[in-house]
Amino acid sequence: MQFTGDKQLQRNIESLARNFPKETGKALRDVGEDKVYDPSQELVPVKTGKLKGTGRIRVSTAESRGVTLKISYGGYGVLYAVKIHEDLRLKHPRGGTAKYLERPLMQSKPSIGRDLAGAIDLRRAMR
Repeated sequence: MQFTGDKQLQRNIESLARNFPKETGKALRDVGEDKVYDPSQELVPVKTGKLKGTGRIRVSTAESRGVTLKISYGGYGVLYAVKIHEDLRLKHPRGGTAKYLERPLMQSKPSIGRDLAGAIDLRRAMR
């Protein structure tokens, strides 16, 4: 398998997702947790801990859509998650930073395809 660009990467991942959804989902969750979710937990601002506590990572293996990964913050009672994420001017009293989810995602972009390909165990998927 060779990754030559974003569109080719997407096609290859979609193909793997169709052929090996369970294994691809496991690899996607592992890489997403390691490269995006865990670093976001270090960057999310903490005033009360409520926002950090809403961090979620979920994998869906819907056959019609392939495998998807969703990493999110916020929800009922923490409606300010988007404002905190987007407002670069906010002063966070106990550290953290705006773009707490976007930063790890963008930092992982150059290697995430390779990391995902390396995490997929094709022998296990073939069983």
